[in-house]
Amino acid sequence: GMYRLPSHLISGSSPALRCQEVLLPGLSAPVSCLEGADPDELLQRAIDGDEDEYCAQIWPSAFAAARALVRHLSVRPGSVTELGCGPGLPSLAALAAGAPSVTATDWSPLALALTRHAADTFQPERAARLATVRLDVFGSRVSPFGWPCDYLVAADMLYDAATAEAVGRCAAQQSRLGTTTVIADPGRPGGRAAFLRGVASARGPDFAHSLHFKAEGLPQRWCGASQSAAIGICELPPV
Repeated sequence: GMYRLPSHLISGSSPALRCQEVLLPGLSAPVSCLEGADPDELLQRAIDGDEDEYCAQIWPSAFAAARALVRHLSVRPGSVTELGCGPGLPSLAALAAGAPSVTATDWSPLALALTRHAADTFQPERAARLATVRLDVFGSRVSPFGWPCDYLVAADMLYDAATAEAVGRCAAQQSRLGTTTVIADPGRPGGRAAFLRGVASARGPDFAHSLHFKAEGLPQRWCGASQSAAIGICELPPV
């Protein structure tokens, strides 16, 4: 399915979107993303039941995930799938880094539309390599995906126990198929433990115990008053 932005978001005197240019080590040009310009309007839409307000914001974990992913792609190019893409910074960074195919997934049509629109607008020469797919991470048949996936990336997806476990199961199942997974997490209470439970349920406790979250510092731009100055990165090897 092609997810398109509603016209009222892109036109009008006060556009509801703003472009964020993100510099990533290893890329010659900044990656341009679109996010909601007015958090209050997004919150109201979420209250009205239209959308999840979080899906239209670029979080520090997305920067950390994109940075780690670009590092991998510079050594070994490959296809990329993102879980819970939101505005799609890691997916758009993967496109810019030359990934032959990128699949951005989310349950939110707005997230998919933001990612698609940013690719079409700011990387038109590469946009054909991006697919957007509406994916329910709780689905019984999430993994294996029906498309190539050398790398799986998820940023700030451990926000509640059920979601964290589902992401862990999916990442562990994909690791068996040769996928390298990059998880970026700010450290919300209980999230990492639930993620590792999900990994253990799919690959056993020994594999789960071999995994660690390594703190990676963030540039000043991503360290707001309420934000942590470091994000935990956990990588699942393809075994």
